[in-house]
Amino acid sequence: GLVQAPVNPDFKGEFLAYQMEHCEAAAMIVDAAMLPQLLTAREAFRVVKSLVFTSDAVPDGAAALGAPTVLGWEEFVALG
Repeated sequence: GLVQAPVNPDFKGEFLAYQMEHCEAAAMIVDAAMLPQLLTAREAFRVVKSLVFTSDAVPDGAAALGAPTVLGWEEFVALG
């Protein structure tokens, strides 16, 4: 199943990491514009297994987040 856990787009660093860790997100679907905020909360990606960007391609720098699976939207949809 899927449960939505909205993230405040103004959160950065420890505030964003706290929210990600405590909702125990296994996957996140995010806009590429959120990449700068996500990079400030890298430590939270130890709980996130998959990261899907709403853009067709994975933005440059997304690999630095350390999520095991990082996909663009088209690649995600192609998985079925």
